[in-house]
Amino acid sequence: MNNYKSPQHKSNSGRVWVGLIIIIIGFAMLSRTLDFMFYFPNWLFSWPMWLIVIGLILGAKNNFRKPSSFILIIIGCFFLSERMFDVNLGRFFWPAFIILIGCWLIAGRNRRFHPGPENPYKGPKDKHKSESAEGFAAYTEVYTPDTDWDKRVANETDPIPPTENDSENKGSAQQETEPHAFNEAHTGPSDKFGEDFIDSVSIFGQVKKNIYSKNFKGGDVVNIMGGADINLIQADIQHPVVLEVVQIFGGTTIIVPAHWKVNPEMTAIFGGVEDKRFVNNIAVDNQKNLIIRGTSIFGGITIKSI
Repeated sequence: MNNYKSPQHKSNSGRVWVGLIIIIIGFAMLSRTLDFMFYFPNWLFSWPMWLIVIGLILGAKNNFRKPSSFILIIIGCFFLSERMFDVNLGRFFWPAFIILIGCWLIAGRNRRFHPGPENPYKGPKDKHKSESAEGFAAYTEVYTPDTDWDKRVANETDPIPPTENDSENKGSAQQETEPHAFNEAHTGPSDKFGEDFIDSVSIFGQVKKNIYSKNFKGGDVVNIMGGADINLIQADIQHPVVLEVVQIFGGTTIIVPAHWKVNPEMTAIFGGVEDKRFVNNIAVDNQKNLIIRGTSIFGGITIKSI
């Protein structure tokens, strides 16, 4: 049963804020043209101020739920303070920037969760409600000594059929096979040949991943002055999944099957999302929906198919 629900439309409050910001910018530029600049300081039309304005516009559009707006506002305020207070803060920019990126990666990784099969937006509190879903019962069951592992995992290495005289050997054999069955139930056969989740971090480097999982569930891709190549040609999805991409001065290439439906919902700042898939007569399966979300600053994302 597919319980996936499409995201609700955003309210008009973000559009109103964007309109107000644009009107203020227009009046400021008009006053500059009419030589009314004595009402405004010189730093008001500097490039750091434009970063702040762009950050405010992006934040107003998504109610400040995405980190891209905060990144632009912080960078703009950092360099704008140099012009306002006549101090040299440029030498502190990169150390502070790297520290903030590290803190953000640690905090963001602790907040991440992997959604379940019914709804890609399900939180971790709903994880125990998915016991009836095929392939996920191993994560919701609690280990007890009375658990019958043979019902879930086949014992391929059963030594000698037990007899009435070697009951002690039978007990020891159960102690050896039960931990093995526990690991198999939690890892699953798909983890041997592929990854259900992507967790890629590239800093000053390049990451290449080939995904073979037949139950791909999305993941996270982080590029900081690096790149990532994600090959999903041999993968499969059973429901809409979300792939979160955050990159700064980096690039990501995603190769998907031709019959997948791809919805890019990226916020690109001095970058873009380029769809280079071939236009053919292959029918698109709406159930196999890959949603690409995140933020790209001074970088791009390329979507391809073979």
